[in-house]
Amino acid sequence: MKKITLLIICVLGFILGSNAGTVYYVSSTATLGLQNGSSWDNAFLSPAAAIASATPVSGDEFWVKQGTYVLTAQLSWETGQSFYGGFVGTETLRSQRSTDATLTILDGNNLYRVLNAP
Repeated sequence: MKKITLLIICVLGFILGSNAGTVYYVSSTATLGLQNGSSWDNAFLSPAAAIASATPVSGDEFWVKQGTYVLTAQLSWETGQSFYGGFVGTETLRSQRSTDATLTILDGNNLYRVLNAP
């Protein structure tokens, strides 16, 4: 009985823990890294590249470094995903970012709707 209870607790812990989501990093100045979004050093170069390449799921977050990102198409993402700007590129917690809206700009060049969120 103890083994079954322990097994159930382990399975529930895995399921609940796996819903925490992944943070994908975006920085227009990350030119030396792997550009896979796994860290600030390996950040995607644009929000569009992050959405296209990261295969994100519900619960994932996109942390976008300060700067202006000129878009060539509308950005669309899935329900439950979040975009956050205002990062300088050294943060490890979302609460460390600035909430000044001028720090991160997504520019549609008057051609595109910038975001299409569900």
